[in-house]
Amino acid sequence: MKGLLKVLDYFVLTQKSRTKKNIEEAILRVIVFFDVFSFPLTSLEIWKYIDLDCDLKDVLDVLDSEKKWTSNGVFYFLSGREEIVSERLNRYNHSNRKLKKALRISRVFSFIPWIKMIAIGNIIGSDNLKDGSDIDFFIICEKNRVWLSRFISTSIVKVLGLRPKVNDVRDKFCLSFYIGEDAMDLKQFFLSNTEDLYFRYWFAGLKVIYEQGDIYDRFIEANQQIVESIPNWQKTRNSQDMILAKKKLFYKDVLDLFFGGLENTFKKFQLKILPNDLREAMNKSTRVVINDSVLKMHVFDRRKIFIDKYKKNLIKINK
Repeated sequence: MKGLLKVLDYFVLTQKSRTKKNIEEAILRVIVFFDVFSFPLTSLEIWKYIDLDCDLKDVLDVLDSEKKWTSNGVFYFLSGREEIVSERLNRYNHSNRKLKKALRISRVFSFIPWIKMIAIGNIIGSDNLKDGSDIDFFIICEKNRVWLSRFISTSIVKVLGLRPKVNDVRDKFCLSFYIGEDAMDLKQFFLSNTEDLYFRYWFAGLKVIYEQGDIYDRFIEANQQIVESIPNWQKTRNSQDMILAKKKLFYKDVLDLFFGGLENTFKKFQLKILPNDLREAMNKSTRVVINDSVLKMHVFDRRKIFIDKYKKNLIKINK
């Protein structure tokens, strides 16, 4: 009997040791990845972003015992990277300014009845926007209304002088990613031949600022593959940072009557004036995807660069 108990104790200790080792490795992966973006993390954020289903207490126990990273008492980061703490705090102020501007333009966009959701999409981490960066919108539209929604929204920001230009992108609005509600599964945009960590955390960092109905819940449901890769993450809504649409805009049926049949006309016009760099890259990779349900126009997609840098840094630290 005693022999059996010893075996069981050994098994339990071995399992705990393996679990601790797995958590250590998962924490390090997250800290190293976010270091690429000069973003230190709180313990809660680390728990939220790791790819293991575990308790927050387990993460706290490992954070306090491991020496591959350091902490100032609030944030965790790689040794020698203390300066990124003040950088994160500064970016919070910039993000708050940009959020206010994004909310203002979203109130205007909310009158476009076919736009179902607007999220700020260039956030890796919480409120992590540089002072000189633009504001990148991710927009979900009603089915068969992507081209029409894009035409009206881009026309608005152009008239208001808010489109990014060469050497003038600060606080401008980049409208480069639209999807229809029939194309909400994002795995079609994953990089091939590598784990697309950037897209995972881009998804987790989406800050929804406008929503019609339950579209965000449906969007999350359509992307369970990503959700399962960050099992401790949960979607959040902050009503103070959101515009909630009325159930139905009274003029939607009228606009559908006059403009709904012109979706293909707006498509042809926008394709005709499409810049050459987008035209050449169109539908050749996940960078630029253009069809009746998706308008993803990221000619300079740096995901591969970020992931390669992360992998190189992780190997260096583990040596």
